[in-house]
Amino acid sequence: MSHEDYSIGRFISIIYRYRHSYLSKKLEPYGIGSGQYIFLLGLHSNPGISQDKLSHCLRIDKTTTAKAIKKLMTCGYVDRTIDEKDKRAYEVYLTEKGHSIIPKIIETIKEWEASLTRDISNDNIHIIKELLHEMAHNACHIEKKEVHYEEDTL
Repeated sequence: MSHEDYSIGRFISIIYRYRHSYLSKKLEPYGIGSGQYIFLLGLHSNPGISQDKLSHCLRIDKTTTAKAIKKLMTCGYVDRTIDEKDKRAYEVYLTEKGHSIIPKIIETIKEWEASLTRDISNDNIHIIKELLHEMAHNACHIEKKEVHYEEDTL
C-alpha cells in the first residue's frame, strides 16, 4: 500500500497509540497513567481551576476528569477544596508531590517528541506543528457545529 492509501487520521492514530504506550511505560514508576499526565500539566498551568473548567480546557468529558482527579488525589499528586464562590464546585491544585513530578513529565514528553521527529528538519517540524494546530482547530469547529457549542479558542 502506498502512503496515499492511508488517511490522515490513520497516521495520527498510530502516533497517538505509540505515544500513549511510551508515556505509560515512562510514567508507570510514578503511578501516573498516560491519560493522567495531561491533568497534572493543566493544573500546573491553571492552579485552583475548577474540575468543570479543567474538563473544558482539556476537551475531556467531566466523568473522565473526575476519575483522573480522584486517582491523582489517591496518589497524592493533587488536592481539591470547595470553591468559596460556588459551594457546589471544587478548586483543584497540585500538591508538593504534584509540583515535583512536573519536570519529569515535561522531560518525558520532550524525549518522545525528539525521538518522533528524529531526522526531520526544524523547518518541517514547525510546519507539521502549524498544520496539526489548524487541523485540531478545524476538528473542534466541526464538533461545535454539530452540538452547537459556542466558539472559543484552542
